[in-house]
Amino acid sequence: MIDSRQPTAVERARDYYNSESADHFYFQIWGGEHIHLGIYEGDTSIREASLRTIRRMASLVTPGTAGRRALDVGSGYGGSARFLARRHGLEVDCLNLSLVQNRRTLRMNAEQDAAGVRVLAADFEEMPLAAESYDLIWSQDSLVHSARRRRVLAEMDRVLAPGGEVVMTDLMASPSCPPETLGPILARIDLDSLGSFDSYRRTARELGWREAAVVDLSEQLPTHYRRVLEDLENRYDELVAGCDREYLDNMRRGLRLWVDAGRDGQLEWGILHFRKPGPDD
Repeated sequence: MIDSRQPTAVERARDYYNSESADHFYFQIWGGEHIHLGIYEGDTSIREASLRTIRRMASLVTPGTAGRRALDVGSGYGGSARFLARRHGLEVDCLNLSLVQNRRTLRMNAEQDAAGVRVLAADFEEMPLAAESYDLIWSQDSLVHSARRRRVLAEMDRVLAPGGEVVMTDLMASPSCPPETLGPILARIDLDSLGSFDSYRRTARELGWREAAVVDLSEQLPTHYRRVLEDLENRYDELVAGCDREYLDNMRRGLRLWVDAGRDGQLEWGILHFRKPGPDD
C-alpha cells in the first residue's frame, strides 16, 4: 500500500540533516561540535562564537545542579550536552531525530569520555520519555524545524520536573515583519510561520512557567550567517569534496536570505529562560 501522507516539517528536517552533504557542511563549518548561532565579539571564529552562546545560556542555569538530569532537545552533534556534563556535572540526554548526527555524537562522546551523555533518537513533538524526569530542558535553534511549536513546549513541560528550568534559543520572526515577507526563508525550511519572543512567552504563561530572563540577541543573527557565508565562499573548493555543488550553491543562496532578513530587522534571535513552579511556589 502506498503511503500518501505528506511528511511533517520535523521529518523533512530529519531527512535533510541525514544527507551526506548537510552532515559534511555543518560538521566542517561549525568546528565539528555545534549547529547553532553564535555570539560574536570582534574577529571571532564560528566555533568560538558558538561556545560563547553555550556559556551565556549556561550562566542562567541555577547553580548547584551537579548530578541532576538535563535534556538537550534537538541536540545536533551533542557539543552543548558534553559542555553541560563536563562543566556543570549534569547527566544529559541528547534527544535528536537525525541518525547521522547521532552517530557522530556517539563517536565524540567516546573520544571525549563523556560518560554522562546519552543519545536518544526521537521526535521532539512526541517524546518517548517519562513525565517529570528532567531538571533542565535545553534547546538551541531546533524548534524552528517544527510546525507544532506549542506541542514541543507542552512536551517539554510534561517531562520537566516541578522546579525545573527551560533555557532555549530559536530563530524567530520580528513582530513588525509581515508573514509574506518571509516567504523565501519559510520555503527553505518548509514552514508557513516562525515563532517569536512574544509567542514563546505567551505559551510559557499558558503552561504556567515563570519567566526568568529574555535576552534579545537579534543583532547577532545577520553577523552569524554572514560569517558562515564567508567561510563557505572561502572554503568552497574544500567543501565540494564532501558536498554536492548543488547543495553548496543552494546553501549560499539561503545564507544570503538569512543575512538580508536579519539585517532588515525581519528576524529575531535570543535566549529565553523559564522556570516551572515547584512544590514550594
